[in-house]
Amino acid sequence: MRNNDQNPAEDPALDMIRKYLRASSERLEIELGITLEQFNESSEKFERQRRRSDEQLKESSEKYMLEMEKSREYLRTASDKFLHDIEKSQEHYKSAETQADSAVHKEDKSTKTTKKLNKNIAKLQFNEMGFVFTEKSYNKEITNPDNSVTNIDIIMENDDLVLAVEVKSKPNQQDIDEHIERVELLQRIARRRNDFREYRGTISGTMSREIHEYALQKGLLI
Repeated sequence: MRNNDQNPAEDPALDMIRKYLRASSERLEIELGITLEQFNESSEKFERQRRRSDEQLKESSEKYMLEMEKSREYLRTASDKFLHDIEKSQEHYKSAETQADSAVHKEDKSTKTTKKLNKNIAKLQFNEMGFVFTEKSYNKEITNPDNSVTNIDIIMENDDLVLAVEVKSKPNQQDIDEHIERVELLQRIARRRNDFREYRGTISGTMSREIHEYALQKGLLI
């Protein structure tokens, strides 16, 4: 017969339950400790990565700003040099033209001879401007839409630019308009050959201020 006054602590079943609960509690504490430790490690790793990313972003930003400043400085320097070379080349051209006119009057040379001299002057002018051309051709023939043939006095080329040069002693507005049409036609022909370089035109000769400004407005490289 069971003694109802028996101490519950002496009950084997209750003792087993208590041991089980104690073991479960200890295991849970261990697991939670591991989880918290892993969480802390992950948090520290994430923070290190965040700081590293911030530093890299800062370095990249500073490098980008430095490169941009270098690019702007290069463009300013190149622009100043370009304008200086234009002024210098115009002075050379005027001097050469004066010599050519003197030679023509003294020796009564033909217009063809004068135009040949102007071509050499144009070549000198654009070399002084800093353009580096790998190919040059003279009296280039192109076919117009009406099948008529037009000549371009000089074509100077490199990997990025094709420059069509018209040589005139004293170009006028009509000369500029006609040369622009030749450049546009030349570009259309090139596009059909999958040539996507930049096509520009210029006129070599003595121009009044009005004609010079008109040529610039029309996009000629003067």
